[in-house]
Amino acid sequence: MLLFFSRRPSVLRAASGLRLSLCGSELRGSVQVRFLGYILDPGLSWIPHIEKRCTVAKRLIFGYRRFLGLIWGLNQPRLETLYLAVIEPVLLYGCSLWCSASRSKRARTKLRSVQGLYNIMLVRALSSTSSISLNLQTKHIPVDYYQHRFSFSSSSLCHCGEDEESITHFLFFCKLFTLYRSQFISAFLSSIPVWPPDLSSLPLHPNVWQSLICFVLKTARLNSY
Repeated sequence: MLLFFSRRPSVLRAASGLRLSLCGSELRGSVQVRFLGYILDPGLSWIPHIEKRCTVAKRLIFGYRRFLGLIWGLNQPRLETLYLAVIEPVLLYGCSLWCSASRSKRARTKLRSVQGLYNIMLVRALSSTSSISLNLQTKHIPVDYYQHRFSFSSSSLCHCGEDEESITHFLFFCKLFTLYRSQFISAFLSSIPVWPPDLSSLPLHPNVWQSLICFVLKTARLNSY
């Protein structure tokens, strides 16, 4: 296989006409090459690699769904273990190399679609459930937010420097969003006098859940970079 790397279409067109041989064997040109589990493309956009990772992860998810029903099958802790031990490693394989591509809208959409599919299965929710609600119920931050895994940051700490970045820390403790949290706290304490609460109990209180969603939307923390 022969692959030319360039982001200029004119260079790639010129290279496609070359005929090279090695030890008497002609080297055939290719638009993609698989090397050590990575799929390389001429422009090193990493989109084909991300698409392949998403396809493999979705196949695993659809396989798990055969063991689940609305009231039977693997419970949520076991599904969470499968997600952390199998789905995430498959999805983020070699992410330190393709970290720059993870910030593009196309890549971000594909990565989050896989996480959203698993979140729906994890809480047995409807397919129309919003991604924000799913992230809150599963305590999963968007998969492309793991900045230390993507080499955007040398530490897993939140930007406030107090604790590791997580849904629980963001909702209840992060000092960067204290000003946005007052309405949510007042609505919460009027119904459940315990702080911090158990996230699984919040959907049982519509006024608290609505104020929580409003808080998340105001911060825009779970929307995009």
